[in-house]
Amino acid sequence: MAIDSNTSSPVSTRSSMIEYFSRNSVAANLTMVLLLLGGLIAGGGLTSQVFPTIDPGIVTVTVPYPGATPSEVEESITRRVEESVFGIDGVQRVTSKASENVGVVTVELKDFVDPAKVRDDVEAAVERLADFPPEEAEQPEVERADTITDVLTLVVASELDELSLRRAAQRLEAELLELPEVTLVSLVGARPYEISIEVREETLRRYNLSVADVATAVRSSSVNLSSGEIRTASGDLLLRTNNKGDRGEDFADIVLRSDSNGRILRLGDVAQIRDGFADVDLIQQFNGRQSLFVKVQKSEAEDAL
Repeated sequence: MAIDSNTSSPVSTRSSMIEYFSRNSVAANLTMVLLLLGGLIAGGGLTSQVFPTIDPGIVTVTVPYPGATPSEVEESITRRVEESVFGIDGVQRVTSKASENVGVVTVELKDFVDPAKVRDDVEAAVERLADFPPEEAEQPEVERADTITDVLTLVVASELDELSLRRAAQRLEAELLELPEVTLVSLVGARPYEISIEVREETLRRYNLSVADVATAVRSSSVNLSSGEIRTASGDLLLRTNNKGDRGEDFADIVLRSDSNGRILRLGDVAQIRDGFADVDLIQQFNGRQSLFVKVQKSEAEDAL
């Protein structure tokens, strides 16, 4: 049997390396320094996470449809969106939820697909639908579920009224967002703002009005609308009406009727307008006091610490 003496085994290779470094202390120290520096540089680029990052692989299509019933939303919104996105490459399953005033279609993606590309394909498929969305519905919002994790939650409690508590929590939210390390802050447990317009039936009869007349006046007067552009030799001018009210006093001056004598009937003359919160049954307390949560979150690329 012939044995090739030139063939070296892993054991002999390791022995020769150890022998080399034992005889050359400078090379051993230099290698150790390089390894330590490489570890420090690599460790500085790592991000701390509360929980491991898991991509949900979901794209949602949300279409607000004010005043529509769930059956109307299903027929004119969710069913049409489902049919348009189901055959897209990378889509595994499509589910939908039709509720009052809104329709939501959830698109679950297959493994190992590009979520950004599938999201663009879903948006393109929705835009290709004819006569979509319906006239009274708003434009669809196509969003890909991002990986967002909670970092900490602050509790804001007070014995004052709900409006004062809400404003204090919003100030805290704004101050947190001013920190350079914080990019995602949300308010949890707060009822949404609502402007209520209440008109008594006898008042409508007195002024010969209907609920539809009041609703039409409010809908047509409180709106942000683009009106095209004017092209001139010196440049183009964009025309836009920004008249959407966000306070009760903005709605009080809406004109319901005017006559040839110059008399004007305004919404504030016939309706009671209140700035408040949505009528939602919500009780949230901390140590017996009314409270709100201010939640700080992070994206995948941000550091929890």
